[in-house]
Formats: sequence, C-alpha cells, structure tokens
Amino acid sequence: MSVGVSVENYEDRLCTWDGVHLRYRTWLPHRPRAVAVLVHGAGEHLGLYEHLGERFIRDGFGLVLYDLRGFGCSEGRCGHVTHFHEYLNDLDQLIHVFRKKLGNRHIYLIGHSLGGLIVARYVQHRSDHVDGIVLSAPALGLRIHVPIFAKRLISIISRVAPSFSVNPYGLMKKAQRIPRLKSIVGEYVQTKLVDPLIPLKYSFRWIQQLLVQTEEALQNVASISVPTLCICGQNDNLIPADMVRLFFDSLTVKEKEWLLLPNFGHRILHSEQSASAVDALIDWLQRQEQAAFQG
Repeated sequence: MSVGVSVENYEDRLCTWDGVHLRYRTWLPHRPRAVAVLVHGAGEHLGLYEHLGERFIRDGFGLVLYDLRGFGCSEGRCGHVTHFHEYLNDLDQLIHVFRKKLGNRHIYLIGHSLGGLIVARYVQHRSDHVDGIVLSAPALGLRIHVPIFAKRLISIISRVAPSFSVNPYGLMKKAQRIPRLKSIVGEYVQTKLVDPLIPLKYSFRWIQQLLVQTEEALQNVASISVPTLCICGQNDNLIPADMVRLFFDSLTVKEKEWLLLPNFGHRILHSEQSASAVDALIDWLQRQEQAAFQG
C-alpha cells in the first residue's frame, strides 16, 4: 500500500438482483479523483488485475475489480448466462453501490475482451450512469470466422438445450496441432488451462448470447455518447484490431481516442509488458478529469 495514503483496500460480496453473490475488491483513496470499475474478460477473474490497484492509488484514482457471475469466486453457473443482460444488470448494481458511496465522483468503466463488449453494451443502454469508458481489445469480433450455418446450429442448440456446454480450450488445444491455427491459440490457451479459477466449459446459450450481442454492439455504435478510449494490440491473435478500428471510426462521440500498441498481443493490461498500456490509460483518465475540472 502506498506510503502516506489512506486507502480502503477490502474485499466484499454484492448480492445481485437475482440473488447471485459477486466477489469484488476495492482500492479507494480517501478522496479519489475518480473511480474506475474494471470488467474482466472471458476465462479471467479479478486476481489477474490486482497489480493495477497500487498504480491507480499512486495517481489518486480508485479502482474496483469484480468477478463476473460464473467466473472466479463469484456465484453463478460457470460459463453460462440465460441472457447477456444479466451481466449488464450486475454491473449497473455495482455502479450504483459506488455512486452512493462516493457521491459526485466520476466513474469510468474499463472493459477487457468480453468485458469490453459488456461495457460497450452497457453504455449503449445506460450512458448517463458513467463518465467515460476504456475498451481494451473489446470482443467485437473474432479472428476465427464463424460461418452462418454454425451460428444457426448454435442458436438451435441454445433454444433446445441452453445449458449444454463445450470446452473451447480443449478444442483450441487440439487446434494447436494445425500449423495455421497454432499461433492463434498457443500462449492464450496455456494460461487458461493452469488457473483453477477459470471455467473451462461454456454453454451454448452463453456462446449464442455472445454472438448476438457482438452484432448488436456493432449496430448501435452511434448510441455511445461518453468519452471513449480504445486500446488494441497490434499482434492480437484473438480480436482483430482492424475490426475494433471500424467500430471506433463509427463512434459519433467527439471525445474518442484510438491507441494501437505495437508488439502487444491480447493480454494488454495483465501481461509482463502492460506498464506502457497502463500508463496510457492513466494519462487518459487524468486528461478526462482535467477537462472536466476546467469545464
């Protein structure tokens, strides 16, 4: 913990609107300049981002991390939702908890991969609840093309047997034997297989909802009305940066920034080289707060 700074650093549980208990952890200076809520990606948990807490505190910002339902130490069926809006409602409830606690402090959302899709969809529905967003390699399309017939099959199974699950990491591990796919699934898969807090199975309903919400996010770009920072890695083997760039270019909000990081892959905020990405994120937050103060 930073010397000379009074910080609330604690872990607690939030009981959601439908009775699911979510784990969250906070780093809150006594008088934070603003607070960021980070939404992690699929096959992740808040523990992968704890290193950000000290950095946020050092620059006067608060940070809230939480495990999505079905991930990490939160309750809920692993890798399953009945509807994507469960994620949005959970996030909305968490935001309201900290709005009440912090008063008029600005709240920003940071979303990585799946979390980026959740954040994008959240502000497309409820843009007045936050003051800006950061999308880190948001899941707005996969490098591996999903053909129409596969989407239809997934949709049918989702209706008939919504909780039926598959292990995509096991399939990707087998795909490593195919030279053309090896570079796409290599390091990413290995990190997932060794972490006990990461669910290895995902339901067909979860997959179907992910595909549907990705399309919805792309169709409703213009409804995002808050300052937005998009960060992508040039060497991302999962989420193509050019697809995210199309999304970014379609944003109508004036306060938008694009950052393409050379030599970065998908793990932008929690890899060994994440310091420069975090520096850019903090710099963006500082400039947002300075602009708000001057305004």
